[in-house]
Amino acid sequence: MSEHRDILSEEADIEFPPLLAADLVEMPVEPRRWYWTIAPAYAGVFLWVPFFDRLGRETLPSAPWPLLVGAALVAAILCNLLLFRIPALWGFRSGGRLSTVAASTFGVQGSIRLIGPSLGLAAVVWYAVALSYALDLTFRALFECGFLSPASLKPWQLGGLTLKPPIVLLTACWWVFITRLAGKSFAHVISTLMKVYTPTALGLLTLTMVVSLSGVSPYRTGGSGDLATFPVGFESDAILPALRLIHLIFGFFAMAGLMAADWGRTVNTERDVRLGGTVGVALTCFLTASLALLTVAGSIGGLSLAGSSEPIGGADLEALPFTFTRAVDRTIGGPPAGWILALFGMATLAPACYSAWNFTHQFFRLVPSVSRKTWAWIGAVAGFALFATYSVENTESIFTIMGAVFAPAVGCIAADFQRKRGQWTDVRQGLNPAGVLAWMLGLTVGLIPEFGRWFSYAGAARFQPASLIAFASAFLAYQVLAALGLESKSMPMPRRET
Repeated sequence: MSEHRDILSEEADIEFPPLLAADLVEMPVEPRRWYWTIAPAYAGVFLWVPFFDRLGRETLPSAPWPLLVGAALVAAILCNLLLFRIPALWGFRSGGRLSTVAASTFGVQGSIRLIGPSLGLAAVVWYAVALSYALDLTFRALFECGFLSPASLKPWQLGGLTLKPPIVLLTACWWVFITRLAGKSFAHVISTLMKVYTPTALGLLTLTMVVSLSGVSPYRTGGSGDLATFPVGFESDAILPALRLIHLIFGFFAMAGLMAADWGRTVNTERDVRLGGTVGVALTCFLTASLALLTVAGSIGGLSLAGSSEPIGGADLEALPFTFTRAVDRTIGGPPAGWILALFGMATLAPACYSAWNFTHQFFRLVPSVSRKTWAWIGAVAGFALFATYSVENTESIFTIMGAVFAPAVGCIAADFQRKRGQWTDVRQGLNPAGVLAWMLGLTVGLIPEFGRWFSYAGAARFQPASLIAFASAFLAYQVLAALGLESKSMPMPRRET
């Protein structure tokens, strides 16, 4: 029987940390069906343009698109079954938030001191990514519509520092102010808009893909839709890009998968958890990734791969080759492309609002002596600095780091879930050595491709799919460490009455 409506009794164990007790007693919104909660929320995650914009950058030049579409299907299924389902089921069964679920695997102090700050720092990075894409696509749309010249969007050189153009920085200051004020207060508005935006975005992705293959746009500047120019053989060299695609998708989704515990509390039954994950995670992930990849492939079309990186129409403002943004430039162009880019760009502000609330919430929980308003400004300024200095442009590296941090965390939770046979029983005191050590091992494994990039070792890039291997490493390590007795003592949950 669902425990969503349980409350803490007055006889609760006084040793249970007040911070986690407050999360446990805090009731979620009235439980609803999966198509009002989980599905639209997670569909919005995958229809976020930073996710699908650069999936083709390091994959399409070296692998046949049918193989990549198949890899996207595999990644979508893995995201649902490995990253989403177990945290969501435990959130449903415990009636607690992520902080409570994580306390079973990492200990109550591990949940508070490790999981919370990790989520807060990641939220700052995603906030900067959201600002970057929102402003880049909005100004690119203005350029496409003829309202701006390329010269006004050239980087600003300030001494030895390269910054975003002044007009972009000024606009960003206003948007930082708005998103910081909005935070979670706009959550219900954003949730409502996502229900409309999701089918609209899927429709636009489909339309753009069709245009890229047919070449019907009067503004078209390149490509013929001839996918035969792409690699067509399934040679061994094509396997690595496919594995890298799985890594990027799995790594991108890892943080959202960990937070599925919070979403598990919002539905009525476990069937809602499964259906919500199947539609909102697996189906939407596969459709979005496939449509984006086909759009990019079709936009290159009859051009040689070497010519795909050449400027389009002599414009100075150029998107990176093999990205969805460049594909829209190439296949549609003109004002229609501007409107499409503007829509996708403005939609990224919804995650920016949520990220602003998230880092404020996580850091305030850790250091409540600093006001929420102060934490909100600290996070917003840090995100603005990352955005202004082009520090979040390489989203592939961000996906790798996010996967290295959060995929092993979910792997540890999955191992704990299996050891307890899916039954919610208790949490663990202090720091749980098995969980923390397994997480650190998975983190190290997941960062191997980045270590190779930092130390100029090209061979490390072949360690794929790194985020999935990091998940598996943490899962196995937790099982071994727990079997060796390295779990901290259990602490019963506070007794509750309905």
